Amino acid sequence: MTGMEVLQRRRSARASSFALHTLRARGRDGSVLELVAKDLSPGSMLDEARRVRPEFLMDASREAGVYRHVLDPDRHGTPRCVAVEEGTAGPVLVLEHVRGAPLEELATGPPWLQAGRWLASFQTERFAGPEPGPEVGLLVYDDTYFARWPERAVEITRRQGHAAAADIAALHRSYDAVTALLRAQPRVLVHGDFHPSNIVVSEDDARICVVDWEMAGRGPVLLDLAALTSGAWKPARRDAVVQAYRDALGGNLADWAHDDAFAPALEACRMHLAMQWLGWAVAWEPEPRRRYDWAAVALDSARRLGM
Repeated sequence: MTGMEVLQRRRSARASSFALHTLRARGRDGSVLELVAKDLSPGSMLDEARRVRPEFLMDASREAGVYRHVLDPDRHGTPRCVAVEEGTAGPVLVLEHVRGAPLEELATGPPWLQAGRWLASFQTERFAGPEPGPEVGLLVYDDTYFARWPERAVEITRRQGHAAAADIAALHRSYDAVTALLRAQPRVLVHGDFHPSNIVVSEDDARICVVDWEMAGRGPVLLDLAALTSGAWKPARRDAVVQAYRDALGGNLADWAHDDAFAPALEACRMHLAMQWLGWAVAWEPEPRRRYDWAAVALDSARRLGM
């Protein structure tokens, strides 16, 4: 790394799509830093991620662009980007190593409410801020993007012989109603994968640190909230996180958060996520933290939306 001496390098067990290494490095001023290196070159993608990730999501430079042009220097509480090294096959992110635990490993309660408030604060600021330029390479969460997932879900559940394949096909035929609810929402910078596994709570100050911005883009405001509260929840606990988010929204988003359109908009985002996991890949199951009856979620959302 430019201007630093690497003292120790170890493979991290917390890799997701790409291999991670934890580093101890000495800076120019003699200080010792704890860092994380994430090689975003195609060859460093883990075998399972390469096998199942849809090709249209394969843009390794996106996360580097988000750190370069959006998160730093403001950071918003995310890990500090120390450097983006240009490797031979792609960028290498060098980030502050935040010691802590993923939100998914923590009991429901204050950290989850804080994550909801963090998301609202981030979106409020970014909604009023400048639009990221094309150099960031953000995903576009538009009608074309959303139409992909029910199509994939129908095909994959059919090929799998899924018990709910016919029901998912029926949902697909009336999916324009869902797309309309997604389109009608305010558009903000979304993380795109705001699941509890990608939210680290630091052990020293309980700071919310959001990582893995590989699917960042411009999209419906409630997409990330739906991801945060997806899966198996007791209604009262889920409602508490949603309410913490709604109360923390400010600016031009504040009035919309308490509008009657909020509930169906959030339900449409939940349906999208369910269709996304159903349509991710053939012969694949989500890792345990995302393993859930997503067909049942989609059908329940349809019922709530009167479809």
